[in-house]
Amino acid sequence: MPSNLHSIVHRTLKTSRQRKDDFLFVLEALLAHLKPAILFDFCSTSPSQLQHILQESGYDDVIKVVKLLDDVILVDTSHDFISNYSPMIIDCSRSRTVPQPADTAIRDIYTRVFTDMVSVVQSSGESLVDLDPRCQECDTRCQECDTRCQECDTRCQQGDLCLTTIFGMFLQYPFVYYTSDDGNCLAGLELVVVELGSHKMVSSVQKTVSSDHKTLSSNQRKLSPSVERSDLRPFTSFSVPKLLCSD
Repeated sequence: MPSNLHSIVHRTLKTSRQRKDDFLFVLEALLAHLKPAILFDFCSTSPSQLQHILQESGYDDVIKVVKLLDDVILVDTSHDFISNYSPMIIDCSRSRTVPQPADTAIRDIYTRVFTDMVSVVQSSGESLVDLDPRCQECDTRCQECDTRCQECDTRCQQGDLCLTTIFGMFLQYPFVYYTSDDGNCLAGLELVVVELGSHKMVSSVQKTVSSDHKTLSSNQRKLSPSVERSDLRPFTSFSVPKLLCSD
C-alpha cells in the first residue's frame, strides 16, 4: 500500500481517526486480495469521495465503487466471483420455524441476478457503478419476452429482493442469509461465527492470516492454538446457524 494512501484516506473520510484506520485495515486486505469486496459504514462519505480516494491513489483501475440503493461496497474487479462459488443460501424468513437451505427457485434467482450484476460491474469502464438490484432482477427475468411485464414492475416497487443475500455473495461468504419478509427466525438460535484476520499485515512484505472459530454463548475454540484471540484483528467474518452445521 503506498504511503500516500494513508494521508488521502485521512484527508477524505469524514469520520473519526479510529474509523479511518479501520477502513485502511480492510482496504489493505482488499488490495492484498484477501477480501473480494468491502461493505463498510462510510458515514457521511459519499460514493464520489470514495471514487476520489481510489483515483488519487491509482487503484481505480482495479477497485470499483459500487452503489446498491443506499449502500456502497468496494469491489475488487480482478476477483473471480462466479467460478467455483456456490454458497449455501439460508432461508431465515420470519415465517419459518427454523432457518433452512433456500429452495431451488430462490437459489436460481439470486445466482442469476448476482451473475448479471458482477458482469455489469466488471465490464463497466467507470470507477463508480450505480446498480439497482431490484430492477436488475426484472431485466433478467424479462429477457425471454423482451419486455418489462407488469409483475416485474410490481416487484420493483415492492423492493422485495433481499439485499442481505446480494451483499453476502459479493463478499463471497460460504453462507448467505435470505429472508422473504421483514425480520427473521434467528432469535434465540446459537450461531457459529468464523472470523478471518491478521496479527500483522505489512503490504507486499509479510502477511500472517489466521482464523478464529467460535460459538456464540460458549467458550472460544481456536483453529490456531498458538495465537491468542486478543491478537486477532478480523478483516472479515460470517456466521451460520449451528443446527445447520455437521459435527
